[in-house]
Amino acid sequence: MFTVKVTSSFIRFNTKVVHQSNNFIVTVATSLAVPKLLDYVLYVESKPVLGSFVAIEVGTKQVFGVVIKMQEVSSFLGDASKLKEAVLVDDVPAVSEQGLNFLRFSSRYTFALPGDPVRASLIAGKIPEQVEPDKKLVLGNVPLDKRTSTRDKVINVLTHSAHAFTSQAMLAEAAGVGVSVVKGLLIKGVLVWEEIPDVKPSFHIQLPDLNASQKASAAEIASALSLKKHQTFFLDGVMGSGKTEVYFDSIARLLEEDDTSQVLLLVPEIALTPQLVGRFEKRFGFIPTLWHSNLGEKARKRNWWHIAKGLSRVVIGARSALFLNYQNLRLIVVDEEHDSSYKQEEVFRYHGRDMAVTLGHFWKCPVVLCSATPSLETWNNVLLGRYKHLMLDGRYGNATLPHLKLVDMKESKVGKGDKWISAPIVQAIKERLEKGEQSLVFLNRRGVAPLLICGGCGDRVGCPSCDASLVVHKSYLICHHCGFHEEIPKKCPKCDSEKLRAFGPGTRKIKQELETYFPTARIAVADSDSVKTDRQMGDVVAKMEKGEIDILVGTQMVAKGHHFPELTFVGIIDGDMGLARGELRAAERTFQVLMQVAGRAGRAAKKGEVMIQTHDPNHPLFECLLQMDRDKFLKMELQSRKLWQDPPFKKQMAFIVSGKDERSVAFASKALANNFHISNAEVLGPAPAPLAKLRDQFRYRLLVKSGDKMHDAVQKWLGSTKIPSSVRVVVDVDPVSFY
Repeated sequence: MFTVKVTSSFIRFNTKVVHQSNNFIVTVATSLAVPKLLDYVLYVESKPVLGSFVAIEVGTKQVFGVVIKMQEVSSFLGDASKLKEAVLVDDVPAVSEQGLNFLRFSSRYTFALPGDPVRASLIAGKIPEQVEPDKKLVLGNVPLDKRTSTRDKVINVLTHSAHAFTSQAMLAEAAGVGVSVVKGLLIKGVLVWEEIPDVKPSFHIQLPDLNASQKASAAEIASALSLKKHQTFFLDGVMGSGKTEVYFDSIARLLEEDDTSQVLLLVPEIALTPQLVGRFEKRFGFIPTLWHSNLGEKARKRNWWHIAKGLSRVVIGARSALFLNYQNLRLIVVDEEHDSSYKQEEVFRYHGRDMAVTLGHFWKCPVVLCSATPSLETWNNVLLGRYKHLMLDGRYGNATLPHLKLVDMKESKVGKGDKWISAPIVQAIKERLEKGEQSLVFLNRRGVAPLLICGGCGDRVGCPSCDASLVVHKSYLICHHCGFHEEIPKKCPKCDSEKLRAFGPGTRKIKQELETYFPTARIAVADSDSVKTDRQMGDVVAKMEKGEIDILVGTQMVAKGHHFPELTFVGIIDGDMGLARGELRAAERTFQVLMQVAGRAGRAAKKGEVMIQTHDPNHPLFECLLQMDRDKFLKMELQSRKLWQDPPFKKQMAFIVSGKDERSVAFASKALANNFHISNAEVLGPAPAPLAKLRDQFRYRLLVKSGDKMHDAVQKWLGSTKIPSSVRVVVDVDPVSFY
């Protein structure tokens, strides 16, 4: 456990003694949701550094905070005797100057509370306890008395894997044997337990040869690394072009040249981590440090301390990994930079991609943004010369791009009844099954069906707390916004009719339909209902790689980053789904998702094929998609954005006004609009939000657009507008969604 240093002058919280010459007034960002920085008196034997962690009292709560500013008592203008005491937590590495600047910037830029980034940098707002070292299974000194195939599998895994097997079950699963085999070897002394030391990992680098364009890109990044300067690169290339191998080359350079260096590799979803970690282990001989919300408590605590102590050399994590306490961050990589999952939509609202570029600026290190389908913001920065463009040629090795075909659903028939898969897709899957190849059926909607509709009165069964329909999941209904759930009713709640129908497709209904066509096929589903942890995703990936799945039904979690050599066909059930939303980024997101999921087909020697079901085959987006002409689509979309002066040509801030009383919310929204006087900016709204009620809160929205920086002006505008205490106003800088 960490300890709090208690100096000779420390008696208890709330002491009023301030006569020591080595006392300081410290300004602290606390992990609590308080609206400002707080001052405390700190008694120390020697002057602490900025970024030090302190234990403090806020009201009656004892919490942690980070020292932002410091001054001697003699220069403090207030009454130091009225200040509470802060206690130095001296065995926790202080936040670096770069990290401190980043925490301060991120709160100011996003209109967050000063402590929101601090809370994000801890675990549930607290400094975690240090955990006891784990033990792992290793080969002992006792020779094997009798060899069997199952025992050989266990020994082979231990010999060739860098993974630390901390349980008998984990090793047995990796070896594909029963736990009794591992237990027997442990009893005989062939296997023994060994403590895992808290040291930096040793590495053994085995990188493949790069092609010419990969070498050129890696050389550009290497130059920025050697100069220790900040530069943002956009690493471009079609799906399967070998972008991962380029930034692996950069990581290898750092590991060899600077034994204190740390690398942050961001991924948008934990679903991408199993295969990426496997590739990393194969290339470098050790397991990187992971950071995401689904880590176990013990692993999360250990990894937090390893990163803070500089023991973690490479961190693979979700967006929250940006706020961890790095000691010498030398490279940041943002994989699939276009993905909307990088945007944090709740409480502390920030965009992980943009914050990664900012973090690189403070650390003066290169930032590599990777994607085959860049966001318009990134692409515009490339065109303006702000980001350096690194282009890879074609697919890596002998792989070629798949052939794309549209299935016009106005002409193509589906089976009788509640069927959603067209005949051409069914036939294509049948052909792959006959060849022993794999297929992916993509629908970006989990569950059985999105709606439960009454055939008597036409009513849709909705959530009592949200302005949203309940989604059908097997025997129950659930709200995907607030989590409310109930059993599927036998009668309509409105008219008592028993003519209730689950309308529309979800991944489960698609699986059921496929089972009627291919009863002997091995069909699996990968969506957020069935895959909740990286281990579960790893199981799906392993089965795909071993050929144990014939047809994979999946959502966007299988649309990017995965490499399955035997997957040669992709069928997209609803190519129009994203276009129906009417949002600013609807076409951009749809193109990205469809292009990415199409890129899963034919990534090895076998040619891939993609079929997309659509009711609007003449949409310009599909013309670009069929031609695999990404640049044409980006140019078309940028022209539209410029015409309407939308991002990236103007900045946007969204204001979400919410409360339990709709009249008060509407009043506050109108008050904000009437008091708006910011030059070179315009306000749109107010209007009820598309999701007008969420978790029993009524919601209105306003949108401000400007070509100038407007943070200070917005702060004055909000401060000068009278808002009822029962109403909350949330600022979303650079909004991505408009629900």
